[in-house]
Amino acid sequence: SHTAYPDKAFRNDKKNDRSTTAISDQQEKYRRLFNSSAIPLWEINLSAVKLALDDLSSRGVSDVRTYLNDNPEFVRQILTSIKITDINSASLKLFRAESKADFINSIDKLLTSQTRAVFSDFLVTVHEGRPDFNSEIICKTFTGEEINIQVHLELPPDPISYNCLIVSGQDISERKRLEVQFLNAQKMEAIGTLASGIAHDFNNLLMAIEGLTTLMMHDTTPDDPHYTTLHGIEKQVHNGAKLTAQLLGYARKEQHEIASVDLNQVVKEIAEAFSRARKQIAVTLNLEKDLHDVQADPGQIEQVLLNLCVNAADAMPEGGRLTIQTCQTDHSNIHSPSMAPKPGEYVQLTVRDTGDGMDEETRKRIFEPFFTTKTMGRGTGLGLVSVLAIIKRLGGVIDVESEIEHGTAFNIYLPAIPKNIKKSMADIAVKSVVTAGQTVLLVDDEEVVLDVGTRILQRIGFKVFSAGNGEDALSIYSENKSRIDLVILDMVMPDMGGKIVFERMKQLEPAVKVLLASGYSLNDEATEIMRKGCNGFIQKPYNLEELTTKIEQILQQS
Repeated sequence: SHTAYPDKAFRNDKKNDRSTTAISDQQEKYRRLFNSSAIPLWEINLSAVKLALDDLSSRGVSDVRTYLNDNPEFVRQILTSIKITDINSASLKLFRAESKADFINSIDKLLTSQTRAVFSDFLVTVHEGRPDFNSEIICKTFTGEEINIQVHLELPPDPISYNCLIVSGQDISERKRLEVQFLNAQKMEAIGTLASGIAHDFNNLLMAIEGLTTLMMHDTTPDDPHYTTLHGIEKQVHNGAKLTAQLLGYARKEQHEIASVDLNQVVKEIAEAFSRARKQIAVTLNLEKDLHDVQADPGQIEQVLLNLCVNAADAMPEGGRLTIQTCQTDHSNIHSPSMAPKPGEYVQLTVRDTGDGMDEETRKRIFEPFFTTKTMGRGTGLGLVSVLAIIKRLGGVIDVESEIEHGTAFNIYLPAIPKNIKKSMADIAVKSVVTAGQTVLLVDDEEVVLDVGTRILQRIGFKVFSAGNGEDALSIYSENKSRIDLVILDMVMPDMGGKIVFERMKQLEPAVKVLLASGYSLNDEATEIMRKGCNGFIQKPYNLEELTTKIEQILQQS
C-alpha cells in the first residue's frame, strides 16, 4: 500500500505537465493569431489607469468629466501610465514602423492633441463601468502622415484583467476623406442652387434694363449725345448676362447645346476674366488667325479653360506666367498615349504654366476621380475629371506634358469645322413675317419685365395682351384664342408655372404657338416643354432684334 503514493505523485506530476503544455500551446496559438491578424492590434496594460480612477471614486469625485477638464495635468500623468506590451505586424504597417521597439518607445510622438482629448472620454467610460469603448482618433505615422483610426476596446468587469487588454484599430482615413468630399459636394450643390436662383433673378433685372435701353436707342439717332451712353449700357448688360450664364453653367442648370464655337473668342474672354482675378499671374495669348471653329457647347469650353487656368495658378502660388495658345493641326500631329484621334483636322488649345511641375507618378494619376495634390478642403479632385469627360464627349483628345520645376502644359485637340461648311448670317436669315394686326399674349410674373416686354412688342407692331400669372393667362387665352397668334410664356412663375400653363393651353388649342422665355438657360424642365410641342425658347435678357428673330422663326412655321 505504501508503494501507491509514489505512483500517485508521478501521475499528478504528469497531469501538471500536460496542463502546462496545454497552456503553452494555447499561448502559442494566441500569439500566432495576434501577430498574423490583418487588423492592427495592441496589447496594453491599463491597471494603473484603473487604480487611479478607483482612487478618484474613493476620494468622492463623482463628476469625473468635470474633474478631468479642470485637471489636465492629471490626464497627462495617467496617460503616461499606460503600458503597451505588444503590437502585431498590421500595426507596424499602419504606422510605418520598422520594429515593435520603435513603436513602443515612440508612442508619445504618434499621438496628436485630438487623441489626448479622446483619452478623457475613455477615462469617463472606464469610470462609469461601460462594457466597451469605441472612438475615432487621429495619429501620426513615423513618416509624419496623419491617419484616422477607429479604435475598439472591450472593458472587463474584473479590475485584475486590466493588466492585459486588446485594442483593435481600423484605418478609416480614406473613408473620412470621401466623407469630406461628399460634404463638400453637397455644399457645392447647395451653392449651385443658390447661384442658379440669383442668376435667374438677375437676368430679370437685366431684362428690364436691356428692354428700356433698346427702346431708347430706337428713339435716338447715332449722332445724339446720349446714343453712345445707351450703347455702353447695352454692352454692360451683355457682360452681366455672360456672368449669369457662367453662374448657371456652374450650377449645372442648363442643357448643353452643341454649336459652332470660335475658340479664340472664348480664350480671350476667359483670359480677361482670369487676369482680373489672379493679378500675380502674367497671361500671354498666342492665337492663330483665321482659326477654324469647333463643334462644342460654349459653356463647357469655358469650363474646361477655366479649370486649366485655375490649376495652373495653383501650381504658381508665388506668381508666374500662363501661356494660352491656339493653332490648326491634324491627327498626324497628335501623340496621346491613351486616346487615339480620328483622322481629320483639329484645333489645338495649349495651356502652359511655369509652375512646380509634376513627377511621372502624379502625371499618370491626374485624371483619376478624387485624386488631388491640393490640401484637404482646397480641392475635390474632380476638376480634371470633368475636363477629360467634356473633351471625350466632343470627340477630342487631351494629353499633358510636365516635369518637376519646368512647369506643365495641357494640350487639347478638338475636331475642326472646315470654313466651307459654315453658313453666313445671310444664308440663315429669315424673312420678316410680322404684319400689322397680329396679336401676342405676354405672360410674366415680374411686373417690370411685363411692362418693358409689352412696349417692345408694341414697337415691333403687335397688339398685346399681358398676364402677370398663369391663371390670368389661361383666362385671357380661353376668351381670345382665335385672335392670339403667339404666346410668350415665362417658365418660372409662382402657383402655376409655365409647364402647366403650356399643357392647359395645348388642351384648349392644340395648334397654339408658344415661345418659352426664362431667366434660366435651356434646362431639363424647359427641354421637356420643348419636346411637348413648344415652338421656341429665348433666354432673358433679350433685346428687340433677338425677340423679333425668334418670333419670325415661329410665325413662319406652318
